[in-house]
Amino acid sequence: MPEVDPQLRRGLIALSAVLLFIGVVGVAVSGGDNNNSDTVASQGGPTTTLSGGGGDPDGSSEASITIPTVGPSGPTTTPKAPPTTSRKGTSATPATTAKPKCPPAGAPGPSTPASSDPGPTRPPALGAYCYSVAITDASGTRNSEHVAKVEAGQDSQGVTRRVTTRQDEQATLKTTEAWAADGVRQERIVISSGGFDIDCDWQPDVLVYAQPLSVGAKWVVDSSCQTTTQGPSGPVSLREQGERRVTGRATTSVGGTQIVVWVIETNGKLTVSSGVSVLRTDDVTAVSHFEPTRGLEVYDKVTTVSSGFGGGGTTTAERRLLSLSPS
Repeated sequence: MPEVDPQLRRGLIALSAVLLFIGVVGVAVSGGDNNNSDTVASQGGPTTTLSGGGGDPDGSSEASITIPTVGPSGPTTTPKAPPTTSRKGTSATPATTAKPKCPPAGAPGPSTPASSDPGPTRPPALGAYCYSVAITDASGTRNSEHVAKVEAGQDSQGVTRRVTTRQDEQATLKTTEAWAADGVRQERIVISSGGFDIDCDWQPDVLVYAQPLSVGAKWVVDSSCQTTTQGPSGPVSLREQGERRVTGRATTSVGGTQIVVWVIETNGKLTVSSGVSVLRTDDVTAVSHFEPTRGLEVYDKVTTVSSGFGGGGTTTAERRLLSLSPS
């Protein structure tokens, strides 16, 4: 495998952190056989996968994210200027704002099977959402709080867009998701790390949630994008493949409020390549709880097995929403 410029290497390492989450707003490719039983998915190793939208001339908005960040490489490569605003979304890095005060995490409530459906799918309310995050890898377990800021995107007929910005351990992620009657799709994701941006406009848009959702529903994702970031053999390409399936319904609580959620399992793979060279692969499995009436992913547990630059190990991330009300 050819040597990689330090900036690109740093971006590939940051990619592992990015893949740890499936956003509210995040998307993941999932897999597995169709399961028609109303069972609550175990909290076993899920993994976050990238999902995003293609280059449709739709409005823009971003959702929390799940895509890798790769910095430019090569001695002649210069930092990528922030992309201009498009109908798909604004990829420029947002101004830094004061971090909202998050409510106490508290003990997680138990999840039990639910007999009724959670309700119709709607876009999330605008504002900042706090999550408690536990990341476990070869170095041990790290606990922290992450904030996902949801803003309005550029709507179009029949489509409401949300733009979500999230800061994780090594990068800032901005995603654009389109909420429509036939599904929720991630259109675009921008990853900023070390002063460099990676702008991924998915082709086709990644289907995050099929509509209508029901136990046993499943759908396949196969999307890719080519960024202006330079690798050893030219531009860096990202490809997301996998399958998602709804395995059950569950009753749980967030901040003391009882809710009913869809339980969704994901199996997928993210491949980062430059020319004919594969720089990195991430195999992911995940379990998430999605509350459709608020458009929020309230829980997910993701396991990522990585190989290549910045990889070579297993990472598990568990994330819980602390309050249903945004600040």
